[in-house]
Amino acid sequence: MKVDLIVPNSLKEITLKQYQKFIKIQKENDDPYFLQCKMIEIFCNLDSNAVRNIKLSDADKIVNVLNLMFEEKPKLINTFKLGKIGYIGPSFLSFLTLYGLMTIAAFLFFITLPKGGKRIKVELYIFVVALLCRVAVFPLLPSDDMNRYMWEGKMLNQDINPYELAPDSSKLVGLRDDIWEGINHPDMTAAYPPGILFLFSQLNKISYNENLFKAVFCFFDLATLIIVFAFR
Repeated sequence: MKVDLIVPNSLKEITLKQYQKFIKIQKENDDPYFLQCKMIEIFCNLDSNAVRNIKLSDADKIVNVLNLMFEEKPKLINTFKLGKIGYIGPSFLSFLTLYGLMTIAAFLFFITLPKGGKRIKVELYIFVVALLCRVAVFPLLPSDDMNRYMWEGKMLNQDINPYELAPDSSKLVGLRDDIWEGINHPDMTAAYPPGILFLFSQLNKISYNENLFKAVFCFFDLATLIIVFAFR
């Protein structure tokens, strides 16, 4: 049986979650053959049946490549990327500058907040500032929770129950994509209530894109602010 796979040869090509998953299995098992199979399964994104169909000599070659990858000594990273804004660091001054600007912005908001004016004027001011803040951070990368939102919505659209199958289930190998790679706790089934999962599935039907999700979340966020104003 022919098995097509991509063998990573650099630490940049694997995710932290893949590594953590393998380390956990390695700590709980000492069977060399089992560990060899799990290594190929996890880092080459194959299901267990496909791994067992690989010739032993080929499996040894794959494991040798993976072992060489782990011997790689990555360069020390002294910068971090802040979404689409760019790289911050390596000086601690960058952190102070960033938080300093945030502090100044908050201070300016409070000193310019209309005082003693009409209620509608104050509420409009707060709403505009809230809107501008969300527009400012919209380009930034969301947390990895977003990956689960999108993935579980995708599962529902495929008539798969996210409460029964976890993202790393071998039954879902065919659905795996870039979003799946970034899911947190892939060994856990859905934890969100049915209503919100239904919303995720409907958003996926419109567009399988994180920007749509962020826009909808901002809408609900600002709508909540309007409701607070209405009942204040």
